[in-house]
Amino acid sequence: MKNKLFTPGEVITTQEEYDAGRNTFEENGNIRASIVGEAVFNDTNKKVSVNGKSKELLRIGDIVYGVVSNTKESMISMDLIKTEGEKTLIVTRAQLPVRNISNNFVTDARTYFKIGDVVKARVVKSDELAVDVEVKGIGLGVVTAFCSNCRSKMDFSNEKMMCFNCGHVEERKWVDQETEVGEERGSRGTFRGNSGRSYGQRGNSRGNFRNDRGRGDSRDGNFRNNRSSSTRRNNFRGARR
Repeated sequence: MKNKLFTPGEVITTQEEYDAGRNTFEENGNIRASIVGEAVFNDTNKKVSVNGKSKELLRIGDIVYGVVSNTKESMISMDLIKTEGEKTLIVTRAQLPVRNISNNFVTDARTYFKIGDVVKARVVKSDELAVDVEVKGIGLGVVTAFCSNCRSKMDFSNEKMMCFNCGHVEERKWVDQETEVGEERGSRGTFRGNSGRSYGQRGNSRGNFRNDRGRGDSRDGNFRNNRSSSTRRNNFRGARR
């Protein structure tokens, strides 16, 4: 019992044996720990105390720093290393869902985060089991990035991460990036191809359909003209007869 590590709320002993000392409290005849630490029993004054650091749950809005440990299309996992307020962490892992990366639409979280990156994030959900964070907006995101090719530290330039060791270029959600990452959802009726050109826009009239050779002839108009010409020829033959 004397070398055991106790967690907040855990029973150390009973009030019949010891009184509550530093970092402990009495509840229903039991002495419980109020922090994480090792119990110290004073047999002279019959008091029990707990030595250790006070740990707090993260609150919504707290700023945390973490190292990316796993990446998926829908989510990033991080090992938390510290908070901006220097709290002692109870939960040391956090998740960054893809919806919490940007105010724009992001399809794959792996585009903007790589394993080993150090990330600054804001807590949006916190309990004893899990922490969710977000990096939307300026001032949140990757603070240190490492090249996926040679693992050297990278520098941010022209909206990209550049490795000056091997020349590799990658994307990141950089902490000081002035524009949001991700692409806006396209409007209905417009499809954007890989080249960035717009196809299938509304507003082209049926009479101005362009074929593959780029001609702007109206198919409907040509059809009507041909039919009108045939009608005139038939009328002429009828008149001669």
